[in-house]
Amino acid sequence: MPRVMVGSVELEYAISGPPTGERVVLMTGSATPLVQWEMPFLQALEEAGCRVVVFDYRDAGRSSYATAAVPDSMPEMMAALASGGLRPPYGVEDLANDVVGLMDALDIHAAHLFGLSLGGMLGQILASRFGDRVSSLTSVSATTSDPSLPRPSPEMMKDLTKPLPSTKEEYVAWHADVFSATGSRSRPPARGWLEDRAARIWDYCGFDRQGYLRHLIAAIAAADRTAMLVAIRAPTLVIQGTEDPVQSIAAAEAQVHAIPGAQLHLVRGMGHDLLPEHLPEVTERFLSFLRER
Repeated sequence: MPRVMVGSVELEYAISGPPTGERVVLMTGSATPLVQWEMPFLQALEEAGCRVVVFDYRDAGRSSYATAAVPDSMPEMMAALASGGLRPPYGVEDLANDVVGLMDALDIHAAHLFGLSLGGMLGQILASRFGDRVSSLTSVSATTSDPSLPRPSPEMMKDLTKPLPSTKEEYVAWHADVFSATGSRSRPPARGWLEDRAARIWDYCGFDRQGYLRHLIAAIAAADRTAMLVAIRAPTLVIQGTEDPVQSIAAAEAQVHAIPGAQLHLVRGMGHDLLPEHLPEVTERFLSFLRER
């Protein structure tokens, strides 16, 4: 796949769909490579006439990695953050600036942004600070980072802070454990499907513990963006699962209340992931939103 330099960062990307189609930039969750996007979703966008850009964040996938060392486990990292002894090597604003740099490199003046989790957070920053570059914003399973919003339960945090993997076998099991924990309770994700996805990701880029942790630090340390969201003028759709144990419906409602004219779509039974059983509804709602523009 091609790469571009954005400042001192090298980003891996892929672009598909009709050359004259509406530009759509997809932004994944924390430390998630571009191969996590499901082919049926990408194909549906392409068939709808979209020119689709996917990419690896810095510190993820096949893009370049930072060198700043951080504590090598989730519990150590969380303790260091809580004590004030750890400063994030970069922040969500830097990741958002990378997206603008990628769009510049690809000669994309404006695009429809679809962001999942961390990607939704970046979309908020981009739509508020670079309004002329954002044709529309779709924020999925994201938050405003308002500290008063509900947080994951202690039980969920135990699942999210399990020892990080070093081998493919460990990674496949870890990925399946984590995404089972963050998935729907009424319709748990199929473990075999999660394991297949994990194997695909490992074969693409392996797993870099330090890159993963640096990404999480950036997301966890993000400042409350509520005040900046009132500046967003791009049409905005907020999609939220009703059984998301990581980001609550309140987090989705906070975005809708802060962003002028934002719409809210709740997906019954969806957790903190885009699984095959929920993807058709999310895809159709997103495409319908784009057709309204």
